[in-house]
Amino acid sequence: MADYVATVGDGAVSGDTVTRLWMCQKDDADSIFASYKHNTEYSDGYFNKYASSIAYSEGYATLTMVFQDTPAEEEHFDGQIEHSCNASTFEKPLENKENYLAIWNHDLWVKNGTPTISGWDPATATTTLIPAALQNSVKWGDSDAPPEGWHISVTRTKPGVEAYNYPAPVVTETSYYKKRGDASAKLRHIGRLSAPSYCFGYNKSAEYWLINNSSMARDGRFWVVTTEHIYADTGWDEEIYSR
Repeated sequence: MADYVATVGDGAVSGDTVTRLWMCQKDDADSIFASYKHNTEYSDGYFNKYASSIAYSEGYATLTMVFQDTPAEEEHFDGQIEHSCNASTFEKPLENKENYLAIWNHDLWVKNGTPTISGWDPATATTTLIPAALQNSVKWGDSDAPPEGWHISVTRTKPGVEAYNYPAPVVTETSYYKKRGDASAKLRHIGRLSAPSYCFGYNKSAEYWLINNSSMARDGRFWVVTTEHIYADTGWDEEIYSR
C-alpha cells in the first residue's frame, strides 16, 4: 500500500464514529480508498465507504475515512425479496389456439366431379381430420395449389397466419442472503415448479410457474440470487416437471 501521513484532526471521535484524515500522493488516493471495503471491520471499526471521501489538491490528496462501531445501515436486509415482471409473448402454432378452426390456415380441396358435400360443415371443423365417408373426395390443403384433378372449394380465412403470440409473463425475484448456504439452496430450485411470492395478479398456484433461470452473485455483505419464474396459463405438465 502507498505511504500516507496523518493530517490535523486525524482520529477524531464523535459518538461511535472514528474519522481518519490522511494525506497521500495524488496518484495513490484511488488505490488507498479502494483497499478499504464497505462495512468491513478494521482496527478503528467498520469502514463506511459512503460517508468517506477523497479531496484532491494540486499535488496531494486528503482521504476522509469514516469508521463506525457497527456496520452502516444498508438498503437491503437478510431474506429481503424484490420483484419485477416482464409480460412478453412468444409464438405458438395456430393449431394450439383454444378456438382453432382448420379453415383459418387450410384451404378445402375437393376432387373434380365430386357431388355436393352434405352432412359435414368444414367451417366448424377444429382439426384437419376428414370424415371417413369423404376421405377420397375431400382434403385440407396447406399449399397454394391443389394437385391435378382437385380444386379449391373453400379458401382459408386467415391466409399467411401460421402462429399466434402467446402471453408468457416472467416474474423475476431478487433475494438477499447473508449466508451462502441459504443462497445456494434457493439457486438449486432451477427447473422446478414454484410460484414467486408475488404474482402480479396471475394464478398463484405452483403448477403455473416454472423456474427457468437462476443466478447467484456477491454484492457487499449479501449473496444475491436472481430467479426467473415463467408463467403458463394452462399450467405446466406435472408428469414432466416436479416441485
